[in-house]
Amino acid sequence: MPALEAALHGLVPIISRDSALTEAVNGAAIQVDPHSVSDLGEAMESVLALDEGRRKELKNALIVHAQSATREKFLAEWENLISSELQ
Repeated sequence: MPALEAALHGLVPIISRDSALTEAVNGAAIQVDPHSVSDLGEAMESVLALDEGRRKELKNALIVHAQSATREKFLAEWENLISSELQ
């Protein structure tokens, strides 16, 4: 949940491409190849270069998503998944 916590603090997260974090932030983050130092450096530069409108857009999308990712919703989804597998 660190990527969502970052968003709640007004930060744009940089995450590993094709990881579970992509789903956790609903795609609203800067994604990088986790094995590429240059990708990471470019992502940091791109976050710093974001205009205020794009930064707000990402931040708002992440906040809305974070607020919907409650503990109760998570547990209910797991319960539904487990129940469906047991049938």
